[in-house]
Amino acid sequence: MRLVVFTCVVGQTDPLRRPRVVNRRVRYVCFSDVPQAVPPYECVIVPTTENHKLQSRAIKILADHPALDDADATLWHDAAFRLDCDPLQVAQTLLTDANMVALRHPHRNTIEEEAAAIDKWGWIPMATMQAQIAAYRAEGFRQTQITSTGLCFRRRTPALAAFNALWWAQVAQWGWRDQMSVDYALWKTGVRPHYIPGHYRDNTYAKWFQADPSGRPLRGHGRRERDPRRPPAWIGNRFIRRG
Repeated sequence: MRLVVFTCVVGQTDPLRRPRVVNRRVRYVCFSDVPQAVPPYECVIVPTTENHKLQSRAIKILADHPALDDADATLWHDAAFRLDCDPLQVAQTLLTDANMVALRHPHRNTIEEEAAAIDKWGWIPMATMQAQIAAYRAEGFRQTQITSTGLCFRRRTPALAAFNALWWAQVAQWGWRDQMSVDYALWKTGVRPHYIPGHYRDNTYAKWFQADPSGRPLRGHGRRERDPRRPPAWIGNRFIRRG
């Protein structure tokens, strides 16, 4: 199996952390708008945009970049995670009977609950999320859990490409908080993820680091964040910036 581990550090976000276990048969890639020097990650520079949140979601969700082209499977991890496992060993074990492996959210089971949590932070207008929920429920979408994709293995298959495309379309339409749309996209495309034990705060695969409670950016250039609902100044799956 050719596995690529990838993450994204753009704008004001968590710092990149060196994995505790490194498999030299695995390629590690960090997409960033500034150079990163954290081995074993290769730094792939992406254009600086005004909408870092949506840009990072595009990189995560679409998983479509030349640096990933040779992979049979990928492992995405949010920059808030430090990998503590051999990712290739895990992928070879867990992706045998599944196209996708992820965690369940520990606290929320429905997008109604997710919307209420998002509303507390004011990230997306509640009216937008209510319209999204109504549209999904009108189609017959129901759920018993929220899939947490901060740590997510995916095979590179046509089925997953269709899932990725639909997931991104929903994020682009409704808002950058991708847990509002991931389970709808899974349901709509028929992808059934395998859930690994634990959750993002407590699992044997990666350690999650909580953001600075003061609200100060953990890493960035001091640039002011723009409205995350505003479309980014780049187009296409390859993160190409408009001229």
